[in-house]
Amino acid sequence: MAKRNPKRAAELNIAGLEHFVNWQLEDAVAHFEKAIAADESNPEYHLNLARVLARSGRYDDAMTALGGYLSKETETEIAARFERLFTTA
Repeated sequence: MAKRNPKRAAELNIAGLEHFVNWQLEDAVAHFEKAIAADESNPEYHLNLARVLARSGRYDDAMTALGGYLSKETETEIAARFERLFTTA
């Protein structure tokens, strides 16, 4: 297991978001996966990964990433909203 590195994870997440908005989807996936590896406790990284996987048409992988988000999100109302949205789809 890699050592937790929140600062590096945040940098990787920002890079992933830049790739995401520029439709560089595989680069975005790689950066979000690295951000999660550096700090798996941050739900935002899991949600960003789910978003880019969905945009890429990788829906099963997106649902797995969404599960990671739901397991890490501490704001139960937000997590419940996402869970309802995707369990009724």
